[in-house]
Amino acid sequence: VSAFTSINEIPVTIENVKKIIGYKENRKTLTPEGIIDIVASFYNVSVDDIKSTNREASIAKARNVSAYLIKDMTNESFPAIGSILNRKHTTIMHSCDKIKQDVATDRRIAQEIQELTEKINA
Repeated sequence: VSAFTSINEIPVTIENVKKIIGYKENRKTLTPEGIIDIVASFYNVSVDDIKSTNREASIAKARNVSAYLIKDMTNESFPAIGSILNRKHTTIMHSCDKIKQDVATDRRIAQEIQELTEKINA
């Protein structure tokens, strides 16, 4: 970088260094809806199912994981997530606590959360 800037007589700035090394920022904006879409696809349920009142185990799991990942990966508040998922904020708090505990005790859930996080950040 130093040699390149010296030879080409350009100042050493953050922008110039990024251009020289080919750095590209990943400015992907994470949205709750985007996270829900990925979780729905991963668990083979519909977005409408995740937002529904259906208590079927597979749908409830996808909903809980969605709540957990939205809280973990965005700046959304519990009431905002509750509004998105048609739940009370206390239900969202419980969902997040449950998944957090499951990640610590269940290797399969931890792996699923890891895979989903990678898909969301891709």
